[in-house]
Amino acid sequence: PVILLYGVDGIGKTSLAAEFPGALYLPTEGERTPSDVELVTPGTIESFDELLDVFGELLTEEHDRKTVIIDSLDGLEPLVWAATCRRIGVASIEEPGYGRGYIETDTEWNELMAAVAALARRGICVVMLAHPEIVRFDSPVTDPSSRYQPKLHKRANALVREKSDIVAFMNYR
Repeated sequence: PVILLYGVDGIGKTSLAAEFPGALYLPTEGERTPSDVELVTPGTIESFDELLDVFGELLTEEHDRKTVIIDSLDGLEPLVWAATCRRIGVASIEEPGYGRGYIETDTEWNELMAAVAALARRGICVVMLAHPEIVRFDSPVTDPSSRYQPKLHKRANALVREKSDIVAFMNYR
């Protein structure tokens, strides 16, 4: 399956993902495994293309990996923005104005999710970790309330959630 797992800091997202068999850990800047968890990793993912290269190797090379852990999607998002900026020739994701830069990122997010789907078809489970944010939710049938959601731009959030087989949230009782 393709799993989106998000939850509050320190709840054990990485520790839970490490329990999956044959895991390859792909951290973004600032992420690391807990001190008592050891995972195979090629090192910190520093660009969107580097992540796609790792996926390409997993799809074409012989290996014993059964799970890929991306830690975290909100850490990957600036790399997606940088790739989009390079593709459309702007210096900042805000430069096109009126949210058009974020609309353009759909291309990269769809490319990522297509690669994730290809890994899943090959029998490799993909666990995407994310941190949460609290947002106001105005329901048409109940009073307004706050809720947790993955800390991603709303377009990326919707796309990743839609293309995940399992969306799970972890919190303390």
